[in-house]
Amino acid sequence: NGTGDSTTNFTNAEASANYCLSATINDDGTGGGTDGFGYGGLLKGATGIVYSTSSIRLQNGYPASSTGLQDQSHYNISIMS
Repeated sequence: NGTGDSTTNFTNAEASANYCLSATINDDGTGGGTDGFGYGGLLKGATGIVYSTSSIRLQNGYPASSTGLQDQSHYNISIMS
């Protein structure tokens, strides 16, 4: 993927792509230039969050920025099926 666009692959596939995602994304001041404050701007749209049985794709960016997608230092996700 590219900047601000990440995919997490599952060790064991889900039974279906109908699962719940809980995610937080934040920066420690070194990742995407958001200077250490809490951050969780998952983008909406066709590729913003893509669910599959073997992975999940997340795109994120700083909402007040016109630069689009940005990498962050910490991605924390939890999957509930």
